[in-house]
Amino acid sequence: MSSMVPNQSPQAEGQLDQQILGGKILGKLNYFKPSADDSMDGQLLSLSAGLLSNLFPGTNVGVYPEGTRDFRKATPLAKGVVKEADLLGCTIELDKIPNSQALANSRIFITEQQYGNLEVKLKIDLIEGELKTALLEALAEFPMVKLDAVHPDLLVEAKPSTQSAPQIQLITNDEHQLLISKPNAAPSRIAQQLVSSILSYVQCKFLRTLEMKEEELDIQLAFLPLGKDSNALQIQSLADGDLTHFKVGEKFKLLIENKGTSDAYYTVLDIQPDNIITVIIPHNCSGRAANEFHIQPGERQEYECTFVASPPLGTDILKLIATQEPLDLTSIESRRGLTEEVASHPLRKVVCRILFYNNRGAGNLSLFPEISIFSKVFVIEE
Repeated sequence: MSSMVPNQSPQAEGQLDQQILGGKILGKLNYFKPSADDSMDGQLLSLSAGLLSNLFPGTNVGVYPEGTRDFRKATPLAKGVVKEADLLGCTIELDKIPNSQALANSRIFITEQQYGNLEVKLKIDLIEGELKTALLEALAEFPMVKLDAVHPDLLVEAKPSTQSAPQIQLITNDEHQLLISKPNAAPSRIAQQLVSSILSYVQCKFLRTLEMKEEELDIQLAFLPLGKDSNALQIQSLADGDLTHFKVGEKFKLLIENKGTSDAYYTVLDIQPDNIITVIIPHNCSGRAANEFHIQPGERQEYECTFVASPPLGTDILKLIATQEPLDLTSIESRRGLTEEVASHPLRKVVCRILFYNNRGAGNLSLFPEISIFSKVFVIEE
């Protein structure tokens, strides 16, 4: 990867934070309104919105009076939790039954978002002994790791070695090697390394499948292919849904466009086929901090760094995360998520705490809704 001279940025002058039109223009709110097709059965509300609207099982909602704009400052008519959901509908269990007329005119807000299940299935193909005992004892602290010898996501096994003791490897069900131990390493040390790698896989699995969409934060990503030797940019349409293929050695840049109605901060993660997560925006080649990656509605930005497609081969995913405040996820790369920390942004807090998620079982993780995540999938080939 090589850095390039950043594009010049025009400078604005004068007072920028001025209220216009008396502050009367208000943004679009994200809420759900019961329709004529929705119904109540006891304290169960059937709502015509589901997984595509981020209403995952376990998500907390509030039913608020007509006209509510900020649910944090309002008293709910009822509180509820999503019990079941499919793509276009869900069932919400309310703590009390609102008046039918009030419910018909109400606004239902997501108050705490739940996303995905962290469960990972593991097969341990080791002989009984000190290592297997140490590994099982360590994994007992993380109930999201389930032993499954039939349909595992991950496999721990001994690999023949020329040394006196075999090496231990952790591989995925599609045979990506995540860890290989040093010959003759202490069993306690190997068990610790295996647990760290398994939990890093859990973190990667969570981020790989995470999708969120806010209309105001509609930030999209496109490739600017350069080929191997050419410096000519071939702009790929942001709306192009075709899968992009890069051969090893081909170069590309990234184009970011704000198609939403709100300005936003953004960061980009690269999730490799071998489940290694790398923060590529911000990258040290740019010389810019996380709070400098800001984009206005209708604006396009070409990222100044150039990237080169390289192994591992397979399907790679870029995750552009748009937020209303600066978000710095560099700790998940430098520390691989292994350090619990206090974090200001909800997504950062969730990412940093995934590997310490040992008190609530293998249930869902919660986020707040003021986030959009755009995924760009591509394939790296020989």
